[in-house]
Amino acid sequence: MRLSRGNSIVLKPGQQKIIGMGCTFSIFAGLGLFMNFMLPQHKGAILLMIGFALVFIMGEALVKSSPSTRITMTRRFLSGGTLRRKTIAWEKLGAIWSDEGTIKWKSNDAQSISCQIPWHETGWVCAHNGRPVSLALAMDWIEALRDAQSEVERDKLLRKFRKVAPKTFTPLNKLSTTDQAKADELLRGIKNFQGAERSRRVSETIQLFREKGWAPPKAKLLMNLLTPSTVIRCGLLVAIGVIIISILLGKVN
Repeated sequence: MRLSRGNSIVLKPGQQKIIGMGCTFSIFAGLGLFMNFMLPQHKGAILLMIGFALVFIMGEALVKSSPSTRITMTRRFLSGGTLRRKTIAWEKLGAIWSDEGTIKWKSNDAQSISCQIPWHETGWVCAHNGRPVSLALAMDWIEALRDAQSEVERDKLLRKFRKVAPKTFTPLNKLSTTDQAKADELLRGIKNFQGAERSRRVSETIQLFREKGWAPPKAKLLMNLLTPSTVIRCGLLVAIGVIIISILLGKVN
C-alpha cells in the first residue's frame, strides 16, 4: 500500500482560548484604569501591580498558544511539549495518562523521555479542519497509533482521524469487534470511580462516544450513576423535601 504524504494530525489550542485570554487582559486593564481613577494617591503601586498581572497573563497566553505547545501525530512519531518540544517514535512510546487537565506520556526505553501538556478544555482543535478534540479523544488517538503494528496501519488511522466529526451515531452492537471491545472497556472503567469523579467520568464517556460516532448507551451509563451511596442521598433529599412540604401544608391549613 502506498503511504500518504503529509498525512499527519496537529492539535492546537482553539480560538476560544485566545479570546478568553484577550477578555482577561481587557478586564485587568479596565480594572487598572478604574483603580487609578479612584485611588490616585496610590497610582504607582496600582500600575505596578496591574503591570505584573498583565505580563503574567500575556506570557501564559504566548506559551500556551505557541507552536511548541501543539501536539503532532505522524505515522512515525509523536511530538509535543510546552516550552521545549519532545519527539518520541511510536515504537518507543510507553504510558499515556491524564492528570488534573494535563495530558502526559513517556517513552519506554533506557533514556526515558517524558512530556506533559496542559489541556485547555475551552478549545483544542485539529489544525487542518478546526474539528474540536477533547482530552479523552486525543488520548484515544494516541493510544491507537501507539498500538498499531506498522506505518501502513498508522497511515490508515491518521486518514480516519483526520475526517470531520461524525454527524450520525452507530449503535454499539453494529460496531466492529475492536470498537465494541473498546466501548466495553470504557464502560467498565467508570466503575473504578466514585462520587463526583464518577459523574464526571460518565460525562466524558458520553462525549467521547459522540466524538467517535458511537451511540452512547444511556441505560448503562445511568446505571453507573445509580450507586448505593447516590441512591441513599437521593432518598434522603426526597424524604426531607416531603417533610418540608408536609410542614408547610400543615401551616397553611
